[in-house]
Amino acid sequence: MDRTMPEELLSEWQRIVDLVARIAGVPVGLIMHLCGQELEVLVSSTTEGNPYHVGEKDTLFGSGLYCERVIESQEKLLVPNALQSVQWNNNPDLKHNLIAYLGFPIRLPDGKPFGTICLLDCKENDFSADIVALVEKMHALIEGQLKMNDLLKQNVRQVAEIREKNSQLEKLNYALKQSEGKYRFITDNTLDFIWVYNVDQEKFVYASPGVEKLCGYSGEAILAQGIQGAVLPEYQDGIQQRIQAAIRQLRKNPASEPVSQSEIQQLCVDGSVVWVEYTVKYRFNENGEIEAVGISRNIEERKRKEQEIYYFSTHDYLTAAHNRAYFFERATAEIARADRDQQPLAMMFVDLDFFKQVNDRYGHLVGDEVLKNVASTISAKLRKSDVFARYGGEEFVVLMPGVSLAAACGAAEKIRHVVENQPMPSMLKMTISIGITERKSNESLDDWLQRTDKAMYRAKENGRNCLFACES
Repeated sequence: MDRTMPEELLSEWQRIVDLVARIAGVPVGLIMHLCGQELEVLVSSTTEGNPYHVGEKDTLFGSGLYCERVIESQEKLLVPNALQSVQWNNNPDLKHNLIAYLGFPIRLPDGKPFGTICLLDCKENDFSADIVALVEKMHALIEGQLKMNDLLKQNVRQVAEIREKNSQLEKLNYALKQSEGKYRFITDNTLDFIWVYNVDQEKFVYASPGVEKLCGYSGEAILAQGIQGAVLPEYQDGIQQRIQAAIRQLRKNPASEPVSQSEIQQLCVDGSVVWVEYTVKYRFNENGEIEAVGISRNIEERKRKEQEIYYFSTHDYLTAAHNRAYFFERATAEIARADRDQQPLAMMFVDLDFFKQVNDRYGHLVGDEVLKNVASTISAKLRKSDVFARYGGEEFVVLMPGVSLAAACGAAEKIRHVVENQPMPSMLKMTISIGITERKSNESLDDWLQRTDKAMYRAKENGRNCLFACES
């Protein structure tokens, strides 16, 4: 078993393969992991009749395994009955009488093969379109979780570095008490910006050379400009409040030496800004004046990682549209707002016509490009206040605050027209069917979604490449 995978992630994958195997009605559901030249059973369904156990390994290349083909081709493989196929009637899985196979490749965030997710059956099985779509969705979910896990690992490393820096600050503060000479050596040779601010005189009295690497200013320039020139105006009130709180604590207990920590954006010499985390300790100096001894460090990379993690938690990784969880969160808030302000609220369900044929004929890579193309085309025709999300598979949903049914129909027709005329990969021509509704008074989100979904299917029944508005 891959010991680098978090237990909670493996537990989630166990639930996935158990669920998919039960829904498909097959004895075997697996997540296989490529380990060098070997293929390992990483997760195995607990369904009755499953002969595979977690940790089992087999040589991959040249083995003739179904999964070997999936990993080599990086494409879906569906074998209804290996006994009727010259290509597959001698593969190793037949020793367990597993003659039917459905599998998708799983890729790491860098695009390299991770393994497969697959189903096997001991009887002939064409695997319905719904089962194929379900396994494909689970494969996409697992790839998204791998991406999130990679980002979280990077964030853990960033946090460890920050803790190490805080440990260094404590050591530096101790060194300050030992001698001025030692203090000068440390501060002049650290990459972080160490500074001393005289609160009573309202000016910096020391700035280490690290300030130039942080924001481009020389130490002399920082000493001359003060707090007002060093940070953006929107942070200055908060800084002054923390200074006043520290003053009150020191006046009450001179030995307390309060410490505070915060994140701000600091001005750079070239006019740009940089995210900075600073930790500061307040104390009385030898003259009885209050000084703030601080260390500031660049946290731009950490902020970027935090933003990336947030993005992947709210967006569909393939199409860049918002994901289903974000849609439900926003829809709940917009319903409350519409009820409060007595404003209309419209919704569209958008489904790509004959998308399965695209996947079957051109492959999933082309299908993915079509999904991305359609999503970006729709997004470009929406307002900033609209909420656009991938609901699942080839279905998208649009929430339009403050828009009536009639106005939503006009917007939907523009979207339908532009998608119909939008160039697609492999010279394809794609059309969409759209269901449109306006929320009724006191209608729940679930009921509203169901009504809009039915409107979309009415558009399908009316010949596709059209829209259907449901007024009741």
